[in-house]
Amino acid sequence: MKTRILITGANGFTGSYLIRALLKNPEYDISIVKRKNSDVSGIESILKKIRVYDINSSYNLIYSIIKKEVPDLVIHLAATYPRTETKKDFDLMLSSNIVFGTKLLNAMALNNIQKLLNTGSSLEFFNGPPIYNPATFYSTSKRAFQDIIEYYIRTYNLKVVTLLPYNTYGPYDKRNNFFSLLKNCLLKQKKIELTPGEQLIDLLYIEDLVEAYLKAIQYLLKKKSEEHEKIFIGSGKAVKLKDVANLYKKISGKNIPMVFGAIPYRRREVMFAQADMKEAAKKLGWKPKFSLHEGIERTLKMDKIIK
Repeated sequence: MKTRILITGANGFTGSYLIRALLKNPEYDISIVKRKNSDVSGIESILKKIRVYDINSSYNLIYSIIKKEVPDLVIHLAATYPRTETKKDFDLMLSSNIVFGTKLLNAMALNNIQKLLNTGSSLEFFNGPPIYNPATFYSTSKRAFQDIIEYYIRTYNLKVVTLLPYNTYGPYDKRNNFFSLLKNCLLKQKKIELTPGEQLIDLLYIEDLVEAYLKAIQYLLKKKSEEHEKIFIGSGKAVKLKDVANLYKKISGKNIPMVFGAIPYRRREVMFAQADMKEAAKKLGWKPKFSLHEGIERTLKMDKIIK
């Protein structure tokens, strides 16, 4: 019998890669939940291979969806991560990152669905783990949801693993991030103003992240313990932002007009980020395969910027 997996946020960057990887395994039966009118261009070609459910901003349809699907495992990727913190942004984060997840948990509990693969954020640790110190309101909302998970673990015996990814990158990325900034600057040859670029960041190629999720699925399906296990997923290497930009420029072979030090660091800018790889290796048997050079080169080739 196939393992039934329901995914939220499958039309996002990580989800679009993960769902393709899951479809390669005939043992998995896939359904997804997405916001009505959300952009599905990244997974449009595979929509006929899965069951698709739309939900509105009240999220109440999740109860009937879970009851109908009765998944063996739920993968929760859906989240809102705005780059600003306006009143509208706060409302969206509270709704998407806390309210939706809580209704999902409640629907699982009511239907005796016990396996959840959740997604947190490395930004929950401003100075690095293990001390919780949120760098952004986004990471605060992700942690708040994890606290709600604890209630459901204790009350309904849920088995939960939360992956905490560091910064990810790869081809076909529509997110507004550092790599999209570099790409637009390269293509338009428009000067880009940056911070001094001395912050050390941990970057993970998207195919490595997907492999971590695949390993985590297998781990969770066998999980008996009710401990809420949290596992950091990254490259395990800290690299200066400035060096990343220069490497991107070198591999592209094209001029990128960058001005470092033109703008200040953001409030609560994380100046050092490096994943602790021990738990991922021990529990999941996972480690990244792609170096930063290999990942950037693959990204530029698949985005047809270089041959």
